[in-house]
Order: sequence, then structure tokens, then C-alpha cells
Amino acid sequence: MMKFIFPIFWITIFGGFTFAAWTARLVDNQGVPLAKMKYNLLFGLIMGSLLILLSIARLKRIRVDGHSIYISNYRKEISIPLGAIVDITEYWWFNPTLINIHFRSETEFGNKITFTPQQRRPFLTWGPHPTVVELRRLANI
Repeated sequence: MMKFIFPIFWITIFGGFTFAAWTARLVDNQGVPLAKMKYNLLFGLIMGSLLILLSIARLKRIRVDGHSIYISNYRKEISIPLGAIVDITEYWWFNPTLINIHFRSETEFGNKITFTPQQRRPFLTWGPHPTVVELRRLANI
């Protein structure tokens, strides 16, 4: 949902508001056109869309067994031994949390992949995400 539905939904809704602002005759209380608002909305649409596409387009899907991590970009899946993981970091201030897995060497998807865990962090919980803790345990790091 985060990779495919959210970008389409956000760009469509915000794009619709921007289109409406550009096609409507918007004026303030004194009848002065609100041209600045049109440009602000257009700038917000472009920058927001770029941010969403650049951050969400890189998301991967993962699954793990006792020996390997399987990484998919929804077209191709690769298998990497858990021993190839050198670090796991997270961006907890995003919702949902973004988790990065750093590899010892280059893979087909690069030396770092990003994903969002299916499990949500309990409300007002500090410390690493439970998925990060489990992956670190499996990778012995």
C-alpha cells in the first residue's frame, strides 16, 4: 500500500486541488487575485511528489528465514545470506518507520535497502523497533 497506493492517492488529491486553484478565479476579501497561492500549491505538488517518489520508490519487500534474507522490488527477488548484513538502522520519526539494511558488499539492489515493517511500533515506545531487534539477532550484529 505504501509503495503503490499512497503515491497515487496523494498526487491525485493534491494535484486536483492544485488544478482547481489554477482554473478557478481566486480572490481575497478585497478582490485581489491570489496568484501567489497558485504558485505555492504548484511548488508543493512538485516538491511533495518528488519527495514521495524518491523516498517510497526505493522501498523493498523482505522476508527472512533462519539463513537468508529475501529481498524483492516486486518484480525480482534475490536471496542474501544473513551474514552479509553489517548494520541495520531505522528512521523512527517517519510513520511508518523506515528500516535500512546495510550489506557488506554490493547486491543487485545496492549495498543498502530500505523497507517498512509490517509490525507497527507500540504507542509511545522508545528504543529500536521490534523488527530491527529481531533482524539484528538473526544477523548476529
